[in-house]
Amino acid sequence: MKNSRRIRILDEKAWHFRNNSKRRNSSQQRGKHPSLIVGVSLDGKYMLNIGITHSKKRGRHKNIEIRNPQNWSKKSYLRTDIGLHPKECLREILLNYNLNPNDIKKVEKIIKKRTPTRR
Repeated sequence: MKNSRRIRILDEKAWHFRNNSKRRNSSQQRGKHPSLIVGVSLDGKYMLNIGITHSKKRGRHKNIEIRNPQNWSKKSYLRTDIGLHPKECLREILLNYNLNPNDIKKVEKIIKKRTPTRR
C-alpha cells in the first residue's frame, strides 16, 4: 500500500473546514465548495474530507442534515461519502465555519462507515 493512501483520522478538536476546489458549484464551472477535514495521509499530501451542501439529496442518496456551520439556525447537509483529495485542492481554511457540537456523532458515524483505509 502506498504511504500517501495510509491515513490518520484527526481528533474532533482538530477538524476544520476548508474550500475544496475539486468540487463543483455548477456543471459549467469549477468552484470552491466547503469540506470538513477529518483526516490526513501519513505523508501529508492528501486530506480526508466530507463535503458540505445545501441539498437534501445527491442523486438518489440522502445527505445527512446538520446545523449550518456559519449560522446554526439554518440547515446544511453532510455528504455520505468521504473524499481523499490532494492538499493543493484544499488550501483555503474557512475560519468563520464551526461544527455544532450536536453534529459530532453524525460525522463520527460517516467516518466509521466510509473511511477508505484506517491505520
